[in-house]
Amino acid sequence: MKKTDLSYEAKILGLMEWGLSAKNAEDTLKKLEANGKILIHGSIGSGKTNLLNELIRLKNDNERFEYYTNEHNHELTNDNKDRLSINGQGDFVVIDGSKNKVDSLIKYLESYKSKCVIFTLITSSVQDIINMDKKITPYSDIIICMDRNIIHSVRINTIHDRLLFESTNKMDNSQSHLYPYAYIRSQWLKVLNPAQKAAVQLAYMNYSLEDGGLGSWYQEDGEIMEMDIPDLLQLCAIGIEQNIPGYTFLYGWLITVRDEYLPKPSSDLSSPDGKATSSHDLERLIKQYYAWSDRNDSFDKLLTFLDKDHIVID
Repeated sequence: MKKTDLSYEAKILGLMEWGLSAKNAEDTLKKLEANGKILIHGSIGSGKTNLLNELIRLKNDNERFEYYTNEHNHELTNDNKDRLSINGQGDFVVIDGSKNKVDSLIKYLESYKSKCVIFTLITSSVQDIINMDKKITPYSDIIICMDRNIIHSVRINTIHDRLLFESTNKMDNSQSHLYPYAYIRSQWLKVLNPAQKAAVQLAYMNYSLEDGGLGSWYQEDGEIMEMDIPDLLQLCAIGIEQNIPGYTFLYGWLITVRDEYLPKPSSDLSSPDGKATSSHDLERLIKQYYAWSDRNDSFDKLLTFLDKDHIVID
């Protein structure tokens, strides 16, 4: 059977035979057919290059690829060798990397933002994986760990993950011992672009609410919560304008939090009579938020729009 004869369903089933779930197989195929960056890592002999050849086969048969390797000769199957780009201008890129060429890999990934890149990395220890997470992960959409010629684990990195990594690298902690965190954070947000700032504020809200509800987001005197809500309302307005699901709900929910919840915590500390009403409202509000089950998908769609179009938020 020719590769072009493979149906979408057959490709999904083929990836599942390597150990992927149906959902992860779909995500991998989508990135493979677009400009995704797919990292395959594992120890020597784990099956990295075998899976790399399989992913090449799943690409459209008419597409040619650029091939780069650091330490060894071609380990491509004969049918894949026939698709090597002659002039070095392939439709996608394959990098069969090595353990000690991380900086070279990063340069390649930065150069090929508009092309699909399938690449491998040797990781034989916990320290190798830690180093990979620090340096390579932010440039990867999907990270697949191979072991004994089968997929041991897979991690899907979202645009939210990437923007948070970029933002963290811009945070100046040199004076964190001199100023309160809220002040350090306010200065940090000023150096972020709109997509990065939105990623930080959405993540802080969501992580806090998932970790401990409204009280966790409020913290101490509610300064960060109060600081973020106006910006989050602007993000909601953009989401509504772009017809992204969930932002009409979030806009109204944030208004309620701002007008009904924010004024209460300080008074609750000195007014036992108001505690029951506040607890009731808090429970209602948090249940409403948890019911928005696809919120992470909505966050990613908004962040993709902000990142792609370099939106300026006043």
